[in-house]
Amino acid sequence: MRYHAGVGRLLRRLGDVLRGRGTGTVRIGRYRILRRLAEGGMGEIFLARAVGRSGFEKVVVLKRIRQQSLGDREAVNMFLDEARLMATLNHPNIVQVYDFGTARGAPFFTMEYVHGEDLGRLMKAAATIGRPLPLEVAIGIIADAAAGLHHAHEKRGHDGRALQIVHRDISPSNVLVSYDGGVKVADFGIAKWTRRETETRYGALKGKIAYMSPEQCRSEALDSRSDVFGLGILLFELVTGQRLYQGTSDFAILQQVVTRDAPAPSSLRPHCPPEIDRIVLRALARDPARRFSSARELQLALEEFARQERLPISSVSRAAEMEILFGGKIVAWREAVQAGRSLPEHLADFGTEATSAEQGDSGAPTADRRTGTLPERPGQVTAQGFDTTGSPGRHAERTRALWLRAGAVVLLAAGISAILMRQQSRTPDATTASTRAEMPRPVVEPLPQPPAQQTTAAPAQPSVPPDTDARPARTHRSRSRASDTSPRPAPGKKWDPDSVLLP
Repeated sequence: MRYHAGVGRLLRRLGDVLRGRGTGTVRIGRYRILRRLAEGGMGEIFLARAVGRSGFEKVVVLKRIRQQSLGDREAVNMFLDEARLMATLNHPNIVQVYDFGTARGAPFFTMEYVHGEDLGRLMKAAATIGRPLPLEVAIGIIADAAAGLHHAHEKRGHDGRALQIVHRDISPSNVLVSYDGGVKVADFGIAKWTRRETETRYGALKGKIAYMSPEQCRSEALDSRSDVFGLGILLFELVTGQRLYQGTSDFAILQQVVTRDAPAPSSLRPHCPPEIDRIVLRALARDPARRFSSARELQLALEEFARQERLPISSVSRAAEMEILFGGKIVAWREAVQAGRSLPEHLADFGTEATSAEQGDSGAPTADRRTGTLPERPGQVTAQGFDTTGSPGRHAERTRALWLRAGAVVLLAAGISAILMRQQSRTPDATTASTRAEMPRPVVEPLPQPPAQQTTAAPAQPSVPPDTDARPARTHRSRSRASDTSPRPAPGKKWDPDSVLLP
């Protein structure tokens, strides 16, 4: 039974290796890695779980700087800036940071895992059924995101001074909606704040171009109203179901953001209330002085409209919409719970569809976080600024991963073969054993003794000095013959070696 159980474990492990599935055996610090979510030139992101005593278990998102970037001081400082900033923020509508540590010389931090989807996937799912999101769902999402951003904008340090935080990357991939209707703002990796160790060089762009404010496109000084413009873009796209800024090149999109006024949502969505047009257009004013002065003011305007129109903007209405758009995933999760599977086991088996606090890609062009330069091909950089195109470096890494998996398969196959051979060598042949048990042992009769012979005393010989050339080998052979008293078979008996018990 133990042999079969061992072979079963090896076969399951072999299946995990072939599928590239995380088994939780790799650790970073005290966290077991379930699978990789994203990777790029500066860092890599994993889905992990923390396991403690008495059945304690928590799913987290682990972000770690890559070994290749440890020698880049600017990259390390940017990573540490993000960890320090997010650790200071504590709000229900902002992804929380749990822990910070170092493993094998590489710093990492863990964040809250959001079991849901980002706004990019939300809008795509709504487009597949041929309609935009319900108005109450769109208003509720932006109102909650505005609440989280206002908390960040007003945050002060331990000395009481304002940190002047500006997110600078309010885009669909960085606003998450859980399956139970919660809203979280994520990824402050390129945020601007007063205690940042690294500063953006003049003329460098950071963020996704299609979601930048006009002053951000011109590399001017930014304040919280820049994030209000980003919220206005998201509100426009959620209400209309269409992208606001589109173009054939990054420069064309920049020109639209800087020079073109946004159209009213009612021009693309009939029967859109005039008050929504007014709120959206005010948030998208190209002049910061004409916008809402803060994210809190935008939040209050949306909640007042919902109250007047009696629209249910709570998390309950959002959870109902998530049930419509992502019913297959939600049903699979409920079935896993009924089958007694935990969330980490479900996520490890479900594939790469689950959303995390750092996952998602809106497909919009974005500027590189380290250099501030734009990618050569728009729409090929994820929310973390990680290139996901088929670059030679990623191709070589995939090739190495395939070879490692092939080697693991060979080693596992060799282990299984060794176990099989060992088991066969331990199990005797049943036919041979029964044959030996039934074979009668021969009877050994005593050998006849030769008649006693009289010996005569030999005449005395003169003493001769010993011969130095004498060969003791002959004497040894003659003695061995004389002392050989092993029994011999009687005449006419067949010799059987098994009949003699050797010493």
